[in-house]
Amino acid sequence: MARHGPPCSGCGPTCSTGSLSGIVEHTCFCAIDPVLREDYIATACRLLAPGGWLLGLFWCHRQQGGPPWGSDPEVVKAQLRQAGLVAEIWRPANGSVDKRSDEWLGLWRQPGQPPSSEENTSC
Repeated sequence: MARHGPPCSGCGPTCSTGSLSGIVEHTCFCAIDPVLREDYIATACRLLAPGGWLLGLFWCHRQQGGPPWGSDPEVVKAQLRQAGLVAEIWRPANGSVDKRSDEWLGLWRQPGQPPSSEENTSC
């Protein structure tokens, strides 16, 4: 996660509304019970600053049970779009692990202008 705003102090950054310029999602989505995924997406959107990004590798398998729970790439796309994120990339991931041909690469952006480089800091 990339943070913008005042430098971090104490034990770690405080994640508040609009406090992140980016989030990396690496097959975490499939570990989340499908009934909780809307909450996960809503939290990510709340934390992203205007212009912030969500870069993810989503494992959209169709196996029964879980975790990892399956998902459909079109459903994931609809959920992220419905939450207000704009897709810059959403396609099958090439060159991934051979036995997992059902991974999808996504770069989604929160609408709005990102903060200027002078406002960006990282922890």
